[in-house]
Amino acid sequence: MNMDGTVKSHKKISGDSGSLKDLLFAGDQFVRSLTNIGDFDKDGVNDLAVGSPGFDDEGLDRGAIWILYLDADGSVDRKREISASESDFNLPIIDGDNFGEVVANADDIDENGTIDLAV
Repeated sequence: MNMDGTVKSHKKISGDSGSLKDLLFAGDQFVRSLTNIGDFDKDGVNDLAVGSPGFDDEGLDRGAIWILYLDADGSVDRKREISASESDFNLPIIDGDNFGEVVANADDIDENGTIDLAV
């Protein structure tokens, strides 16, 4: 953005381009929710957590969250999926959960130096 609120530049992030190509589909509701997670990977560029509640991972509308590590030009450098089959936590995500419907930056709740998410 420019200081006067006008758009300086833009970059499209979607399932038909870049590193998310062929991973996302129309019903996935990609970017239904979005939050800035700061410079998560410490490369000097802010990163994003994006909700995709309609993502069909091992079932119908189970949902997912994508951690998008951005380049300085706004394109996606790399990604991390958090879903029923791609997660490191032990909570089940079942059909219709719509995980990622709402995603919020919760700061560092457990004070371990890493941003936490509320989903």
